[in-house]
Order: sequence, then C-alpha cells, then structure tokens
Amino acid sequence: MKLQLKDLKPNPFRDFKIDPVDNSHVGELAKSVRKNGFWGGVEVRRGENGYEVPAGWHRILAARKAGEAEIDLPVRSLSDEQMRSRYAWENATQRGNTSTALAGTIATAVRTILYKTLSPEESPSETRGGHNRDGVGRDAILAELADIPGITETVVRAQLANLKASGDYDRIVNEVVTIVETEHRARLTALRKAEEERAAAERREAEAKGKREAIEEAKRKAAEEKAARDAEAKAAREAATKARDEAERKRKTAEAERKAKEAKAAEEKRKAIEEQRRKAAEAEEKAKAERKYAQAKEESFSDAKAKREAIDKARATKHEVTFDLAGVAKHIKNPSQVETFRRLAEKHADFLPVAGQAPLAKTLVEAANDRDPPHKGQLSAEFIEKEFLGLLSMAKATKRDMMSAAKAEELKRRSWEDKVGAATEMFRVSANGVQRAVGDLAYLEENRPQTASRSIRTEQFDKSVKKLREALAKIDGDLKETVLEIEDRHGGWGKPV
Repeated sequence: MKLQLKDLKPNPFRDFKIDPVDNSHVGELAKSVRKNGFWGGVEVRRGENGYEVPAGWHRILAARKAGEAEIDLPVRSLSDEQMRSRYAWENATQRGNTSTALAGTIATAVRTILYKTLSPEESPSETRGGHNRDGVGRDAILAELADIPGITETVVRAQLANLKASGDYDRIVNEVVTIVETEHRARLTALRKAEEERAAAERREAEAKGKREAIEEAKRKAAEEKAARDAEAKAAREAATKARDEAERKRKTAEAERKAKEAKAAEEKRKAIEEQRRKAAEAEEKAKAERKYAQAKEESFSDAKAKREAIDKARATKHEVTFDLAGVAKHIKNPSQVETFRRLAEKHADFLPVAGQAPLAKTLVEAANDRDPPHKGQLSAEFIEKEFLGLLSMAKATKRDMMSAAKAEELKRRSWEDKVGAATEMFRVSANGVQRAVGDLAYLEENRPQTASRSIRTEQFDKSVKKLREALAKIDGDLKETVLEIEDRHGGWGKPV
C-alpha cells in the first residue's frame, strides 16, 4: 500500500528518552537510500492516530532524509503484544542490542508488566510476581522477553540498575500509574452507573409485582361477578317455570342471548388476562437479568479497591538518580561497557556528579581513538577502568584545593534544594486533595436529595475559593515577586501567606 512518509508514526511502546534516535546512523542509512533506493523490510499497522511502524524507524527517517515522499509498505493487523515483540526483536537482531536498544527493550517490558499488574481490567492471578516493594521482578521480565535473543538474568539485572539509577524507572512508574488511575476512575464511574441501574431494576421489579397483584385481583372480581350472574340466572329459571308457555319461550330466547354475550365477554376477558400475564412474565425476566448484571458489577467493586491499593504501592517506589544513562549511552554503545562505567561512577559519586558523567564518557571514547595501533579505537572494560581512575585522580587533586569553598557552597545548595522539594511535595499533595474534594462535591451536588436544605456554596467556601484563585494567579505570575511579598508580610522565608 502506498503511504506518505510524513504521516507514519513510530512504535508507541518505544521510550525515546531511553532509546533515542541515532542521527549519525540515520545519516549513513540515508546515503544508502540515495544510492540504492529504499529496500523495504518495514511493515506498519493502522493505529488510532495513523499508521504505526513496529520496527525500522531509523530506515523511515533515513528515507525521509534522502528525499523520499511515498513508499509501498505492507499493512498488518498487529496486536500491542506483537508491536512490543517486533521492537525487541529488532533491537536484538538489527541493532545488535546496543546500550540504548537493550535499555529500551527492558524499559518496554517494565512498562508492560506494571500496566498488567495495576490495570483494573487484569486479573491479579494473571499478573502475580509482577510488581513488588523493590519494583518489577527479574523473573517477570525474563518471562515477558522469553523468546528475545540476548536477554539473560545478568542483562536484566544490569539494565534495571541503569533505569533506576537514571531516574527513568520512577518516570515509567509514574506514567503507568497516571494511565491506570484514569482507567480506574472510568471504571468507578461505570460501577456507580451499574448501581443506579440496579436500583432502577428493583423499582421495575416492584412495579411488575404490583401489576401481577392487580391481575390476580381482577381475576378474583371476575369470578365473584360470574357467581352472582349464575345465581340470578338460577332464580330467573325457577320463576320462569311458573309462567306460561309464551313466557317459557321468551325466557329460553333471552337465556340463549345472555349466555352468548357472557361467553363472548368471558373470552375477551380471558384473552386480556393472558396478555397481562405474558407481559408481566417478560418484565420479571428482564428485571432478573438486570439484577444479575448489576450484582456482577457490584462484586467487581472490591477488585477495583485492591487495584487502588496496588497503585498507591507502586507510586511509593522511589529511586535516587545516580546515573546519566542517556548521556553515557550516547557515546558508549556496548552494554557491558556502560555497566562498567555506571559501577565506577556510582562508586566515586563524591568526585563525579551525574551531570559530569556524559562528558567523561566522551573523553574516554576520544582517548581510545587516540591510542596507537593495533589498539586504536578499542574501548574495553579494562581501558575504561584504567582511564577512569586516572581522570578521577586528577579530579580528586583539584577537588582538595577547592574543598573548603566548595563545601560551603554545596551545603547552601543542598539546603535550598531540600526546602524546594518539601514545598513542591506539599503543593502536589494539596493539589491532589483539592481535585478529589471537587470531584466529591460535584457528585454530591448531582445526587442532592429533594429534602436537603444545606447549600455547598457557603460564605466560608467562597472565601476558600477566592484564596485558592489568588494563589494560582501568583503561580502563573512571577514567583520571585511572590517571595518578596511573603518576606514583606511576615519578615522571613517559609512562612505561609
């Protein structure tokens, strides 16, 4: 199928913050496309926002760079699981499991397992062993990537350490939790709707019961009326026996006409009663089905509560950022060499900040390229350790000369950052609390009983809303001016407005 290159989208399960595009590789591929043309090997699927490429995104970018506008690509019906599998297979086979490709494969597996563990639509028994207090387990990742070449327990352990040290693991957890919370709120809304439908079904059942009782009452009255008519007929027959032959003839004629009318009326009433019974039975069956559906929804509410607890547990997982995975992997492509660099960087973190890791990795690669033959360009783990420690010794000597002044500045910086962290965390918790309270108030207002007299919009409530709007206006404005205003009003930092 002919497709416009500008309309193609990358694999939605690829984390470009961990596995970014290698522009130098795209440039080399573009040269080949200009010379030999686009050689294919890429397939797509139709996604919600256009055609998505499961594997071969560098080739698509190279074709664009080479000036190609339209190419013929096969369109497949691929599931999300197949999209993740094709991405992992390309990383292992076409890209040789480079440091960023391998980290991207493990990150995608972590994201998938977390979603399966926390999603309200997943059964707890199907995701057992996924997420625990230490994060996603190695066994779960190995099972998820069982058919991918090069994925071993050692590789998984190293890449998990890289993701946690770089802060990407916590970012993935927060992104998945946000998605699951959105789905969780939608499910709670559906459960509330099911509860309303259950109450409506009970009302309909009560109405059906009333109709059945009315039918039985009508049947009883019809029987009484028939008995009364029979008694009248018997009395008329006894009186007629004393009359003359003419009266007997008239009586018999009248009797025949009366019986015919009664038979017709009785038949019409019988049909009406049968029709009412049929409708009542249909209403009862429908009410039973609705009760069964509402009961199933109500039972699933407990599972939603368990998922909520799992979400809170996942959000509690935090890791300190000690490693610049994306920056180091930009220069060092071999995963084992990245692991060696990370181990040394974390061991000597006092002398090598996270921001300085990528420049040091670049220096090591340049030093390897400056080596004499036959070792020119060879970057081994032994070379990294030797050069790393040499550069570190120089940094230590320099740091000793700067220690006294730098220590005072570092203490000042850490104190400031701790205060900023505490203030922003307090703001986040308060904002979440306001959001939940507004949702509860909206639900209560929507379901206000007719007899309720209390108003939600009290004078105290409106004053609180006004204060909140003033605070948000300050955030949208200049925070520095807000700090000066606080100092003028209270004479110091950190006191509430």
